[in-house]
Order: sequence, then C-alpha cells, then structure tokens
Amino acid sequence: VTRRREAEQALAESERRYRLLFERNLAGVYRARMDGSLIECNQAFARLFGFTSPEVVMQASSHGFTARSEDYEAFRARLLRDGAVTDHEVQTRRKDGSRFRILENAVLVREPGQEPYLEGTLIDVTGQRRRAQVEARARQLEALGKIAQGLAHEVRNPLFAIQVNLSALRRLIPASPEGETHVDLMNENVQRLDRLMRTMMELSLSVAPEEIEAVSLGPLVEQAVQEARSQEPGRADRVKIRVSLPQTAPTLWAAPKKVALALSHLIANALTASPEGATVIVKGQVDGGQVRVLVEDAGHGIPVAKADRLFEPFFTTRQGRSGLGLTLARHYAQIHGGSLIARNNADRGATFVLQFPLDCRPSPPPEG
Repeated sequence: VTRRREAEQALAESERRYRLLFERNLAGVYRARMDGSLIECNQAFARLFGFTSPEVVMQASSHGFTARSEDYEAFRARLLRDGAVTDHEVQTRRKDGSRFRILENAVLVREPGQEPYLEGTLIDVTGQRRRAQVEARARQLEALGKIAQGLAHEVRNPLFAIQVNLSALRRLIPASPEGETHVDLMNENVQRLDRLMRTMMELSLSVAPEEIEAVSLGPLVEQAVQEARSQEPGRADRVKIRVSLPQTAPTLWAAPKKVALALSHLIANALTASPEGATVIVKGQVDGGQVRVLVEDAGHGIPVAKADRLFEPFFTTRQGRSGLGLTLARHYAQIHGGSLIARNNADRGATFVLQFPLDCRPSPPPEG
C-alpha cells in the first residue's frame, strides 16, 4: 500500500510539474486533434494568436491556425508518415487577420483506446526572418556600393571625355535637325549613365556626424515635394500633392539632404503611380521619439507577386526607370536608424511609411 501511495504521489507530482511547464512555457504549447482542432493550449499560444486567454482560444477553435489549408494538410501528412515534425516553418494568421511566421515542432501521440492526437510547440520567427532579410539586403547594397565605387573611377572619366567631345561634335557637324537629334540623344544617354553612377555610389555611403543638424520637418517635406515635381515634370501638373503636418512641426536631428532625397523618391514614385486628376497625400506624424511620414498614392497598389522585390536594386515595373529610387529611399531610412515599409490601401493605391528617430545623433562613447 505504501509503495502504491508513493507511486501515486510521484505520478501526481510529475503531472503537476508537467502542467506548470505547459502553462509557464514561453513558447506556444498545444494539443490538437488530427483535424487541427485544439484540445488545449497555454497562455503563450493564446498571446501568439492575439487572444487574451486559452479559454477564449478554445471558444474560437474555428479560427484555423494556419493561413492556408494546404499547408496544414502537408504538415499532417509528414506527421502521419514520420511520427514527428521538427523545424516546420509556415505562415499563419492572428485573430485580426495579420500574417506572421511560426516555427513548429510536433509529435504524433498514439494511446490505446484513443484517437491519435498531436502535441506541439510554436515560436514566432517573424522578427528573425525580417532581420535576416534586412541583413541580406544590407550585404547586397554593401557589395553593390563597392562595385559602384570601382566603376565610378573607371567610367566617369570616359563619360566626361564623351561629353566634351559631343559638345565639340555639335559645333563641327553641319546645322541640321537630324544631326542635332542624334547628338542630343547621345548626350541624354551619357547624362543618364552619369546619374546612375552617382546614385549607385550613394548606396555605399552612411551618415557622417558633420551632416547631422537640427531641421524642421516642414521645410524638409517642402524641399522633397519640389524635388519630386522636378523629377516628374510631366505628372506634377496633372496630379495634386496635399501635405498634412502636425500643427507644431517637430525639430529633427538628421542629415537633411538625405532625408529630403528619401522623401522625394517616395513622392515621385507616388506621382507616377497615380492617375491624372488624383491626389498624392503626404502626412507627417510624431509618435514618442519617432517621426513618421506617410506617402499615399492613388494607383493600382502593389501586386502581391512583386511585393518582396519592391526595394531590390534595379527592380522596376516602369520602362525607362533605373529601379533605384525606392532602394535609395530605404537606404537613407536605414542609415538613420529607421525603416521604410509599403502596404496596399483598403480602397486603392498604396502607402509608403518612412520612419526614423527624431534624434539621429550618435550616442557619446561611455566615459572611462
């Protein structure tokens, strides 16, 4: 009797410890039937999907915790075949519909007289994936910048020589509309190559401490609007720009030329995306120590198939474009410790959100 009582106490203690581990685990822990419906889950699982408690999750078991049914079918097939699935990464969705990525580990449990079920853990890896993407892009831009620096020395001198000789050629050829047209075309392409080289070199540059100064958001946006209009003269007269800034314009500590250039690329992009008669909206916001500028166009939005490539160097959907404007805008945001994201609007068009700290001055080194 004593041994049996000791065994029962040991089993009860083991179950208590298991329950504590289940409830206190920082990862999302769950048990589910083979059709995907939950048997139970812990608090971390509930938080992961935007619910307040495991009880609320159980009441909303029809939520469906994978974004696509085919993803779960593939996961279940692996589980039935192998008995366990490790490091399974998949996209899923929260209660509000927002998407995120999880890393899942699960085992198939078969007990006598019971239907098989699965036990698993979930970890949100969205941040890790985003950081990996940012680091990959940073390495790509760094490599591109180094190539650009080398090319600049090799290409800009010949380009200058071509420009000089084109000017001489213009004086030497007989005055004729056809000759002028050919020279103008060559000169236009030489200038385009020169602008491309300058732009590529920008991708290798960071913010120097001497570039940072105090500047108001209002003049920065005004400068960006003027620059965007000059970049898109054919659209500037046919698409309106409406600017909305806080009543008390904040003072920033940043590199004003680079911030204005980032904004001008976004506004110019919005001008080309919007149809005639539409309005591009530029809104400034301050949230704590962050400044946010939203540029909203009235175009067709961002195609899902092209969203991941939007900020890649040389990627463009418009003929005659370099595909570096959005790349540069994000680069200027990131070297200020900020970010640039894009999202489709609910009705039409897209919004680009440029965010960076109000104070981009480097922290002084610690004393001693």
